[in-house]
Amino acid sequence: MLVTATVVSFLGIDIVMELVSSLIAMAVAYYAALGYRVTLSKALLYLNLSFSILGCGMFVDSLLTGLSMTIFKASQAEAIALLRASTLILYACEIIAFGILVFSYVRQRFSSNMTLSSLITIVLMRGYMPVMEAILIIMLLFIFIQAISSASTSRSRASIFVSIAFLLLCLSHVFFMIVRIWLFSYIIAHSLQLLGFVFLLAMLLTVRAKK
Repeated sequence: MLVTATVVSFLGIDIVMELVSSLIAMAVAYYAALGYRVTLSKALLYLNLSFSILGCGMFVDSLLTGLSMTIFKASQAEAIALLRASTLILYACEIIAFGILVFSYVRQRFSSNMTLSSLITIVLMRGYMPVMEAILIIMLLFIFIQAISSASTSRSRASIFVSIAFLLLCLSHVFFMIVRIWLFSYIIAHSLQLLGFVFLLAMLLTVRAKK
């Protein structure tokens, strides 16, 4: 009973953090779309597409996690299968979303047009994939390097916010990777991810306020 209660408790935390993150990701996508309509900036278009996919992936993951929690006592095998499926969906959405941003930075670099930069039982049950986390870390690190390069030349508040955001997102996946050896890192990872989304939203609101 204690194990079941612990699992349900972590699933509950996971659902709440994921839902809040998905809402902020969709807010980022929304304001990026508004910015694109005004400026026709491809960077904002890619940001909109990326965070729309990311937000949807997180929302679906939270729904499937919630469903698995409701059936956990009745059928642990089905709940575990559902958690693993939701994890695969989330990984796919994250790789596609951040892959779009990597493509955006690479495309901008080649076009020379660098404008606005654009759990634990759960971890085990969900089919935790350190290789996938490593891929995401590499992609986010690449985006961070490009963002900080842009920020060093423009020194605008928006570009600094973007750099901070992707550094936080990169660190969040580092903490997701070590969750097997340090349980509390799961909460830290979710918090860093949430804070990263907040900085991206703040960047878009800052740019919008200047229009």
